[in-house]
Amino acid sequence: MPGCQNCGDLRQDKFCPNCGEKQFHANALSIKHLGAEIFESFSHFDGKFFRSIYTLLLRPGELTEQFCKGITVRFMKPFAFFLVANLVFFLIPVQNPFSLPLYNYLTYEPFTTWGKTRNAVRTRLVETKLTEKEITRTFDERIRSTSKVFIALFIPFFAGLSALMFFGSRRRFGEHLVFATHFMTFLVCVLVIQAIIFALIPVNFDADSGDTILTLLLSLILCSWLSIALRRFYVKRWWQAILSSFVIVVMLIIGEQAYRIFLFYQVLHGIH
Repeated sequence: MPGCQNCGDLRQDKFCPNCGEKQFHANALSIKHLGAEIFESFSHFDGKFFRSIYTLLLRPGELTEQFCKGITVRFMKPFAFFLVANLVFFLIPVQNPFSLPLYNYLTYEPFTTWGKTRNAVRTRLVETKLTEKEITRTFDERIRSTSKVFIALFIPFFAGLSALMFFGSRRRFGEHLVFATHFMTFLVCVLVIQAIIFALIPVNFDADSGDTILTLLLSLILCSWLSIALRRFYVKRWWQAILSSFVIVVMLIIGEQAYRIFLFYQVLHGIH
């Protein structure tokens, strides 16, 4: 009697009682069956994804709370959800807060002093023998995509920050990591929505005031979302949630500037 095709267990059932592998039948390779499986997989993913998006945007903190209680079937897993949202963000060919043209790095603080960007560009011009126009064009093209690649670095950063801020909550680090993942997924979703709105309704900002306005608007949205999410997952009082959300957003702004300088050197050193 043939056993499980995966582990060899001789007990026969629709699903192997040892490893969970589904019992194989030859008709599983028929066009009709394969088509049905593809449709089922897509519709299952589609339902989970949109249910997760709805809950993430309109019920802050609930995804984290549900996952940490072991309720994992109805929604996408935290990091898989982040990867899908980040993939969509990566594929949208528009400007984002982490992507700045070389002009900004050579003009504004803290890049020119703390980041020493002007000296770095002068050195790179000598090393590559490129003109300033050539290096500017290459830099501006590359930073648009590169700026989206390393966003996942913010997840452990905010998990560590949450662990310090809410030490008294007695939550494990994995729970802080889940909250940070959902927070960054929300941020990415907001940036995608912002990009779509600006694509449909073009708004012209100059480099300095535009960045300030978008940062303030994004900060307000994040503070509002975080206040509700923190109230649901970490703290019992509203004033604690609001104060904590303000601290986290300030740390995000500081982290954003550090991330921009990190990106500057990543992109600049990749130009040959």
